[in-house]
Amino acid sequence: MTKNNSSDISERLNAIVKERFNDTWSELAKITGLSPSTLQPIKNGGDLRVNTLLRICDSLNINADWLLTGEGDMYRNLPAQSPLDPEIQAVVTIMKKMDKAQKTVIRASAENIEQIIDLKQQVSALTTRQSA
Repeated sequence: MTKNNSSDISERLNAIVKERFNDTWSELAKITGLSPSTLQPIKNGGDLRVNTLLRICDSLNINADWLLTGEGDMYRNLPAQSPLDPEIQAVVTIMKKMDKAQKTVIRASAENIEQIIDLKQQVSALTTRQSA
């Protein structure tokens, strides 16, 4: 890959990280399962390995042709899906307006709620076993 191409790819990827992850590369690392040390050179305009490209594109539903050349649609075409539940869409709309700190609080709260739900299910299962 030429340096110019790597720089263009870096610019496109930086734009995605800024838009989707509030300019937080550690979130991209978490979503893709790639290490920050793998992503750092790409962030700075370095070369992108094919397996890294594919992992990023698969994780973010990004069109590889677009990421490499800037041509075509940014996102891959998805099979027809049912629309998001209106409640979920409302939450997404609200969260898009939040800054990083607010999103972090919401995420932590959601994870805590998920843990509470899991604990309730475990207690219910234990109670059911004891009743039997």
